[in-house]
Order: sequence, then structure tokens, then C-alpha cells
Amino acid sequence: MSFPQIGIDASAVVGRRTGIGCYTAELLTGLGRIWPEAWPPARAWVNSRRHPLPADDPWRSSPALSTRRTRIPGRILLRSWQYLGLPAVERLAGPLDLIHSPASYIPPTRRARRLITIHDVYFKYAPDQVEPYGGRYFLNTFERGLPAVDHVIAVSRFTRDEILRHYRVDPARITVVPHGVDFDRFRERPKAADAASLAELGIEPPYFFCVATIEPRKNLAALVEAYAEARQIVPAGAGELPRLVIAGQPGWDVGAFEARLDEARLRDRIRLTGYIPNAALPALYRQALGFIFPSLYEGFGLPVLEAMACGCPALVSRTTSL
Repeated sequence: MSFPQIGIDASAVVGRRTGIGCYTAELLTGLGRIWPEAWPPARAWVNSRRHPLPADDPWRSSPALSTRRTRIPGRILLRSWQYLGLPAVERLAGPLDLIHSPASYIPPTRRARRLITIHDVYFKYAPDQVEPYGGRYFLNTFERGLPAVDHVIAVSRFTRDEILRHYRVDPARITVVPHGVDFDRFRERPKAADAASLAELGIEPPYFFCVATIEPRKNLAALVEAYAEARQIVPAGAGELPRLVIAGQPGWDVGAFEARLDEARLRDRIRLTGYIPNAALPALYRQALGFIFPSLYEGFGLPVLEAMACGCPALVSRTTSL
């Protein structure tokens, strides 16, 4: 009996991880725990020219996974896939029966079947608000590529409905698999190192907390405006409003957010931390008065789940998957 050779595009685990990178790393760790002993190791393919492989991830030491690395510039590879349909993923990752793409890219293959995870289709919802090598790539490739994909994982019922609304995909080939959360890390009970984590970042309670890439769809300009209005109300009866901490790296078109922040003169009350390492997030959730997530469009909204797991009250937009 022959067993399948399965590959996973693990390129998102290197560099500064955002949601998809965390999803991919946790997926690999979980697969390492349940992988059938008789099967050949799953092949984690990482394409990265600059970033080192993550040394401390549990999946790196699992006998259930082997790692193959290539160093093709990412933009060149995506352009080649989009316009030439080359190179086949087997050329990069080795012989495969199935390739899973957790980051939604649709790689060309020789014979391997293709499974992709779709986190959202915001690029279809707002095509004028996407980056050339992110949403623009998906906008240009999904129409042609999705009907040929063997199976799709949608991270929420909302995302499944959006896929079916915009694309010609057989509903039987879409399975909803919601995101999970690591309860060993994201837990309500404080850890002894929480205070040190906050001190290292220069953050003191009390504060409200938000995790989001600074870009238009995260609606952070509206959050600044709401905070400014709340400051006018709270002092009348309850003293100074606690600070607002926004963790996340700048995305694109940050001008409206920066302008609103300057106009409101709130840079002394709103702390922008930039990118926060994933290891520091649980402490920030646990020590916050509340988590605020005003996003206009989310396929799932993983930070909300993380906040809830840490016992942090969450105030979220009443829209899309949220």
C-alpha cells in the first residue's frame, strides 16, 4: 500500500507573523501531533529569500514533518505563477500528491491535488483598497483559479458565503473549519511574567487594547474619533479615560489614521506599539480593561477569539464574520 506525500506551503511562518503566519504555524504543530506513523513525513515548504526558519516552533522538531526551503523572491514567484503558470510546485517542494496552501495562493502543479484555505475575500469587497502583491494578486487569480482547485477550507460561514457569492465554486468543495486558539498560551489565569512583558514594552495598566494592521479596513481612524469623544464625556464623572494601546505594524494608506490622530491631539493618550511579537500578546490581552476591534471587514477575526480566551471583554463591529 502506498501512502500520500503531502506538502504544506509554510512560507508565512517566517518573518513577522500576522494572522496567517500564526495559523500556519499552529496548523503544522497540530499536524505533527496527529500524523499517521505509516505515512511519509509531511513536507513543509518554505520560500523565503531573507528570513531564517523559526528555530523554536514545535513542528520544526517533529519527525512527522520535513522542511524544504527555496529562496526565490516572493514577488517574482507570484508573478510567474500568475502570468506563466510556472514553476509547478513540485519543482520547488518535491514530488507531491497534495499541496495545501494556508495563505490562499493557488500554485500550479504537475499532478498534485490542491487544497487552499481562504481567510477572506476583502479584495473582492473593496478592490480599490488592496495592495498589488496581496489582495490584487488574489483579485486577478481567483476568478480563473478557484474553479480548478480540488477543495477549499473557509475559516467561517461568512467567508464560505462570500466565496459562493463571488465565484463559481461547487459548494460541496468548500468545508468550513473555524480558527482555534492555543489555550496553553491564551488563557485567563495570569502568568508570573505578565508584568515583566508589559514593562518591557513600556505599557502600564489601565488601558484599552486593540490589535490590528494600520490600514483602512481596520477602521482605526474611527476608533481614534470615538476615543476622542469618550474623553470629552468621561472626565465629567469618572476622571481621566484610560489610555488606548494599538498594537500592529503600518499597512498601507495610513494617512487618514495619522491625520485623525494629529487632529485629535491624542498622541500622549494613544500608544502605538508597532508590531508586537506573538509571545507578548497574551499578557496584553489579560491586563487590558477591554479589547476593541472596530474592523469593517473580517473573514474570521482571530484577535477577538484570543482576547476572549484571555478573559478580556471584547467590543467589536457588528458586521461580516464578527
